[in-house]
Amino acid sequence: METLRAHFAKLGFTSVETFIASGNVLFSTRSSDSPKLAAKIAAHLEKSLGYDVATFVRTRAEVAAIAAFRPFPDGDMNPPENTVH
Repeated sequence: METLRAHFAKLGFTSVETFIASGNVLFSTRSSDSPKLAAKIAAHLEKSLGYDVATFVRTRAEVAAIAAFRPFPDGDMNPPENTVH
């Protein structure tokens, strides 16, 4: 993950962090154009790594909404025979 963080730092992003070994990268930038950022990152990774990398960018608000999403009703989660991993 250190190599991945280095690629993002080389692109000029700040506060670069990776999330476990998932390939997810958190970073700060002044740009708010997600499609343009995704294209910039994908082009850099392809050039640096030698293969195409599927890339997408989510805003802070989008990541928060994903984290808050609960796909199952509370009633389905309460019975002890139910376990979600």
